[in-house]
Amino acid sequence: MKKYFYAIIALVFPFFVHAQTRQPKTSITTPEKVIELINKFGGWFYSALLALAVIFIIYAAFRFLTASGDEKKVEEAKQQLIYAIIALAVAMLATGIVTVMKQFLGVTN
Repeated sequence: MKKYFYAIIALVFPFFVHAQTRQPKTSITTPEKVIELINKFGGWFYSALLALAVIFIIYAAFRFLTASGDEKKVEEAKQQLIYAIIALAVAMLATGIVTVMKQFLGVTN
């Protein structure tokens, strides 16, 4: 049980460190600042989802290794691994498509 606690702390610790930084207080007065705020939230949300996908990949690998040859458990672990990898690929493609479209349209941030 202690191993899992240390592994979870190691994965979550960067979020705690980032939470300690002071952000300057700014008021939202223009539409550009609203878009900037949405982009910041989207970036944070994307990072959290990537971390979650990696955790699910590790968990699927753990389930695969502890299946003990049971075909049903192996198949469930394979499906979970496939779903986690597909989710990770879709998330990366989504941000990549946004970047390509910004470059194609000449939008600068």
